Amino acid sequence: MTSYNNDQPIASECEDKLNRQHFAKEIASLLVLEADAPCLTVSLEGKWGQGKTSILNMVQEVFSQMDFPPVLVQYNAWANGQSESLLQDFLIQFTSQLGLADHAEEGKRVAEELLSYSKLFSVAKLVPGVEPWGSLVENVFKGVGDATQSLSDLKELDIAGKKARVEESLRKIDRPIVVIIDDIDRLTPKECFQVLRLVKAVADFPRTAFILAFEPNYLESVLASNNIDNANEYIDKIVQLRIPLPTITSKDLDALVDRHFDMMGDNFSLAHYQDEQNRLAYIYQRYLRYIITSPRDVKRVFNHFKFVYNLVQNQVCVTDLFVLSVVATKAHKIYSHIKSNPALYAGKRNSGYFDYGSLDKEKAADLCKQQRLSIYNALLINENNVYEDLLKEIFPSLDSKSYQTYEVYDADASGRVDHISRLSTALHISTPRGSVSDQDVATFIESSGQRIDILESAISNGAIKRFLELFEMFLDRRKFNDDELLLLIRVIVDTLLSEDLLDGFGILHSGLFAESNLYGNICRLLNRTLRESENREAFVCSVMQECVLLPFVASSIVLLKAQYNERNYEPPWLDEETINKMIKEYIPKARAVLLDDVFQSKALEYQVIKPLWRYDEDAALSIIKEIGQDNVFRVGWFLLGQIGSDSVKGHYLSVNLDKACSVLNLDRLKKESQTVKESELSREDIVIARSIVDGKAHYLADGEVVID
Repeated sequence: MTSYNNDQPIASECEDKLNRQHFAKEIASLLVLEADAPCLTVSLEGKWGQGKTSILNMVQEVFSQMDFPPVLVQYNAWANGQSESLLQDFLIQFTSQLGLADHAEEGKRVAEELLSYSKLFSVAKLVPGVEPWGSLVENVFKGVGDATQSLSDLKELDIAGKKARVEESLRKIDRPIVVIIDDIDRLTPKECFQVLRLVKAVADFPRTAFILAFEPNYLESVLASNNIDNANEYIDKIVQLRIPLPTITSKDLDALVDRHFDMMGDNFSLAHYQDEQNRLAYIYQRYLRYIITSPRDVKRVFNHFKFVYNLVQNQVCVTDLFVLSVVATKAHKIYSHIKSNPALYAGKRNSGYFDYGSLDKEKAADLCKQQRLSIYNALLINENNVYEDLLKEIFPSLDSKSYQTYEVYDADASGRVDHISRLSTALHISTPRGSVSDQDVATFIESSGQRIDILESAISNGAIKRFLELFEMFLDRRKFNDDELLLLIRVIVDTLLSEDLLDGFGILHSGLFAESNLYGNICRLLNRTLRESENREAFVCSVMQECVLLPFVASSIVLLKAQYNERNYEPPWLDEETINKMIKEYIPKARAVLLDDVFQSKALEYQVIKPLWRYDEDAALSIIKEIGQDNVFRVGWFLLGQIGSDSVKGHYLSVNLDKACSVLNLDRLKKESQTVKESELSREDIVIARSIVDGKAHYLADGEVVID
């Protein structure tokens, strides 16, 4: 199990991965002041997350290794400070950390002087631009009626005298003092301003070095909000030596990123999808290194990435998942826009089409871009920025003209988020409703079809098409023998039949205006297995032995025969004599399953009889004659003519009675079709009945005639 980064700074130089040990030693050296040296204030300045606290920790480690270390006082105003009594709080903390117990009587005297000094600030109210004493005097006289009492109180406010006594006592300790004040830039503006005043006017003790860590831009904005003109010069008056953090080199950050990938754990792999390692390295070097600019960025990005990767491992390629984690961490508004508009980003889908509402795809993509530009403007990011270029790498459809170094033909099979199913998984950080995971399909396969519960779950979740898509992808990833695949396909078909999912128009037609259907998906699996089989004839014969697979092998027979009658991009899979032999074996098997009404699915029966109309019409007519015309709808399905969809009203079909006029009484058939109660019929049967009567194609949507 991988651990998560809690954004804690490093504690020792042995943990330093940014080559800053020497820098920390130099700072430690200058902070140790000689005897009689005046107070020195040093600042360590850098952006948030650049490692200021880590350097302070290394400085303290250097002190601990000295023969005569300084007295170390750590004050974290963010953790300890109280906004109304910050000055007093600091002096109390300062007193408690001086280690005065080591100096017995002298230590006791220093403590007394410091605590007495701190009491002066118990009611301190700092007004910007006014030294502390002014506010204190104001507090003494405010509301006091007795002049004599007021003079007595004022005598107690001999701040300069008390401070002088503190300084004298501190000199007798005869050790340098180093005060570390971190996290100043986490304070409220009021508290931040008080800390600066504290260093400047209250605690500038002899042989005492202050080191303040802060983000300079924030501090300057705080001073400006406190009506300080020229904030940079004001800081210069307080801080004698301003030290910027060392620049983090790109090589240092690269090494840090590599280290975090190494820490991902044993389950992490870049080998699941093709070219992962090369593509990740390319995108990191070209884009991500300009976004991940600090150690804190690295930690936060990997926290998000680890969490997501552990949930959707191998369902989405590592590169795209990592890029999305970077965007989620560094530009969350862009990530939220992707989550709100996934169809506008993912350009690929295995079947069907996207619904862009009233917009076409080009206009929808342009609107999406304009929305992104608004986000960039809000983030003060230029229109031509690294995020926009990065998004085009993982969502190529955002710019059809851009060149993809690691472009793939099948985004889904490559785990790319340019496919809507992969993007949905990445954004849901789980397998979303209406989908199924790669691992589910792998488990089903490894169980040799015993885990029917996985298949049933995919059906109940409306994810059976996705299940079949992923199943087909696994044919590319591992080698199956024919018997293994035949068993798995048989289990799938049996389950779909038991759920009544292999009937109706939905398994008849795939086209421009219709989504892929389950029948077509299974035929594709079967034909793909046939193509790759080492003994194609034996495989087809084995399939024909399984009567539930006869509607699907019918597609294979049509395909094999067409390879001799149409232009083909590859040599025929079998010789024509063998194919004709197979057709002869198929016909009696088709006759048997149709006469025995095996399928309880008129759509599958249509698929079974379809090859007979092509290769042995007499056999088809004899089957219809033997079944008889009493079952109007069954006969109508056997005689389907036009089957299609258009952009007007969608699906349509017709019945071609001319094919069976020699064995049917057409007038009687039409009269029977006119007497049926349409309210009791399916959409398909209503259209079949109407087409038997008028011989025209009708829409399934409303039964109206299709106009040519």
